[in-house]
Amino acid sequence: MTNFYSPQIKLVIELDGDSHYQDGSQEYDAVRDQFMHSLEIVVLRFQNDEVMRELNAVIDKIVDVIEKRSPHPNPPLGKGRG
Repeated sequence: MTNFYSPQIKLVIELDGDSHYQDGSQEYDAVRDQFMHSLEIVVLRFQNDEVMRELNAVIDKIVDVIEKRSPHPNPPLGKGRG
């Protein structure tokens, strides 16, 4: 299941919890990721505990990808978040 998707910049953000470690889940995720890659969609995966422990690093990674993929020459997002 996709947690967040932006069709404008072809970005999927997945938050992986415990269900992603059940039998077959990682293989399923890999097939989905490869399919989305074939459509030029970037998939960012973060573990739930990573988001809780390293929120600023997760946000920085998301912002970096948004800035690189944004069609806008000066995207409204940037560094300097609290």
